[in-house]
Amino acid sequence: MKNIFVVGCLLLMACGGGNKPNTTDSLKTDSPHVVTPTTNAPIHFRQINGYFVKNTLNQKDSIACWVIQSQPIFDNIFGAAKTMNNTVDTINFDREVLLAATLPASFERRTLGLTNYKLDQSVLHVQLSVNGGKKESYSSTAAWLGTVDAIPGLKEIKFYNGDLLIATIPLLK
Repeated sequence: MKNIFVVGCLLLMACGGGNKPNTTDSLKTDSPHVVTPTTNAPIHFRQINGYFVKNTLNQKDSIACWVIQSQPIFDNIFGAAKTMNNTVDTINFDREVLLAATLPASFERRTLGLTNYKLDQSVLHVQLSVNGGKKESYSSTAAWLGTVDAIPGLKEIKFYNGDLLIATIPLLK
């Protein structure tokens, strides 16, 4: 029970990293966004809160990026971190695609956050930032989750750590 509470708290801290003031053209991640890309179709982006990375995930990459289009795959990676005081966001995989990034477990408090995104014809570019913190006496896994409405003609998602391309993932649907 103590471990579930600790994991839930860590998830809430990891997902709350988007409340820093913007000093560039970044977008805040604490509310849904609408951006009008060059195709004139708006992008509805929503941060997802209330989930943690399951202990069964054995991550070796410095940042693992995910494009999840079905509930069973999502359930294999993430679990709900429901407490008495929070709400767990729901995802409709029939009309939304889940984008996620995770860091390996660490004894350092780290956060992942969305800094920018844009649609360039059939490619969605998602720019993330990783922020380090103080050392902790327990390990935790930082995660960032967000959904985007299904966009007709969207073929792949490119994830960046700052300006560095870290993953290109094709859409299956």
